[in-house]
Amino acid sequence: MDFMLSLGEIVDTILKNTVKMLLIRIDNNVVFDDKFNFHKYVKSVIEYELYKINIGDNKFAIKFTHIKITGIKKIYQFMDFINEYPDHNKILIVDDIPDKAFGQLYKSDQYSNSVEIFKEYELLVNLLDNIFMQKYKLIKASDININDTFLCTPDQMPHICIYDPLARYYKARKGDVIKCIRYNTTSLKNAFYRYVV
Repeated sequence: MDFMLSLGEIVDTILKNTVKMLLIRIDNNVVFDDKFNFHKYVKSVIEYELYKINIGDNKFAIKFTHIKITGIKKIYQFMDFINEYPDHNKILIVDDIPDKAFGQLYKSDQYSNSVEIFKEYELLVNLLDNIFMQKYKLIKASDININDTFLCTPDQMPHICIYDPLARYYKARKGDVIKCIRYNTTSLKNAFYRYVV
């Protein structure tokens, strides 16, 4: 038996997981139950596959596109979306984008500060819903001095790439540190850190 989701169910699942991601960014200790209603955050549907979401004082514009972005020049077709909502954080959900194109986009300040890009399949499942998933916390570069705290240089720490799905989930920037908490049977709780490059 094949299990297929309709386009509406896919969009609903991605919106639900996007709202969860945005809520976790605001409060890392938030817990979701099975009856979580994400619709209360979706304020309006502007047009087909363009949504506005409000979480507290934060405003987000989310656009779905079924185009594979192969390079930075393909982003130009979304400049209207990027420029249209200056007071909103923008999230673009694309069908696919290669890692090389992600690297180009994140090196360009024009795009990296104005829009977040996710692949559809990355938001079909919430990264943190799995019970076996480690717990994470983002530590901003401005809140930590790596040399004093960890007694090492950033080059000596384990790294995580800025366009890794986990780094993008927390909207990490270069120089930030992601604290990972693992639970195991011997030490119960073990923390390690990754430097965002």
